[in-house]
Amino acid sequence: MLRFAARCATRTGVQGIQRISQSVIGNHSTRSNAAMAILQGKKSIAPRSYRFANFAPKQKEHQFPIRREPYFQHKILRASAGVVGGFTGLKILRAYADQHPEDVEILSTHESIDEKDAEPIEEADPFSYDTPMTFYEVCKMAFGAAFLLPFRLFVLIPSLIAIVAFGRLAVLGMKQQDLEKPLPAWRRSLLIPVQLLGALVFFVFGFYKITIKGHPSPNAPIMVSNHITILDPMIYFIKFLPLMVAKKEIASMFLAGKPLSGCTILVDRTDRMSKTNAVTAIKERAKLAESGDGQKILIFPEGTTTNGKALIFFKPGAFVPGLPVQPVCIRYPYKHFNPAWITGGPSIYLIVLRASTQLINHAEIEFLDPYYPSAEERSDPNLYARNVRKVMANHMRVPTTEHTYQDVLRLMGRVPRAATHVRDVPIPTVVPNV
Repeated sequence: MLRFAARCATRTGVQGIQRISQSVIGNHSTRSNAAMAILQGKKSIAPRSYRFANFAPKQKEHQFPIRREPYFQHKILRASAGVVGGFTGLKILRAYADQHPEDVEILSTHESIDEKDAEPIEEADPFSYDTPMTFYEVCKMAFGAAFLLPFRLFVLIPSLIAIVAFGRLAVLGMKQQDLEKPLPAWRRSLLIPVQLLGALVFFVFGFYKITIKGHPSPNAPIMVSNHITILDPMIYFIKFLPLMVAKKEIASMFLAGKPLSGCTILVDRTDRMSKTNAVTAIKERAKLAESGDGQKILIFPEGTTTNGKALIFFKPGAFVPGLPVQPVCIRYPYKHFNPAWITGGPSIYLIVLRASTQLINHAEIEFLDPYYPSAEERSDPNLYARNVRKVMANHMRVPTTEHTYQDVLRLMGRVPRAATHVRDVPIPTVVPNV
């Protein structure tokens, strides 16, 4: 039927061209044959007097001087054929679709075009690095180090001093156990200069525009995001000031450890009891955020960084409270430099150096619609986590794998292969997003 429709469209286009050629060029049969020849791609069929129309006798003034412009004549005929044939073919196909709806593929609202395009690739390694140091990158880094880095450091150093000063002022007089409670509103207001200074530093270092699509939903107290690099929590902080869940090692950072402890829920990723305490804290803070008395919580459920080409196993901590969550996708569009910080890739120092010497850096944050769990998902946090991960993977058009932070430790040689809590999963293991 589609072939029949195409033939009908072509035939109608030929007829339309014949009519146009008769009205524009004249009723001579040679001109009509020439029009059909052009439509069929056979230019050589036109007679010599048609191809070399500049030598033809002078036309009357009331006629369109098409003979003097053979190239323009070809354009008119081809454009007319496309318009006539295209509209006719479209009408035929629409009529056929109305009469035979069973032959037309209809995508439901739950299966969008993006999801159809998001077919999982055959292999995906979330811990591979794809932008090594090339000669071009070395030259670019040398240029940036000579001409860009001095000015950027000139802005960075005093900005960091001011950031640390305002951060410590916000937690001045608080004991360690007080940092585990939500900061009062007046203390959080002291962090606004930290946000402004952080935005200035990112701008100077090439992040001239951080694209943000959507906005945080008031109906979801918890936001869950993929994790690519060390820059992720900084960008979220300067833009939205959320309460984040982070590893306990940041509490021991020089000067900044105490302010960061007041803005995060600390967890020891190797201690099961610490994870339980973190889940309890997430529940309490999420209920406060839901009632409007606290900050929104931002969690990276992957528990580690990846290269952004796949979503690994989502830990269930963010989904245990059973409250609505808002998926957030962060990306760093790149061509020569991927800022991902992954095991087996460049060191964090080289990542920071390369990012600091780039002329332009790009970052995108996209807020998806809040995900409201069903009764089954509220009773099964792992199911809840898998379904949210599927939504994010389909939107980002990446596959999912079942790797965890323990697999990262194994790659680093910190976990024995015989450990019972670490799955012996070869890389890569891809789960279809269906």
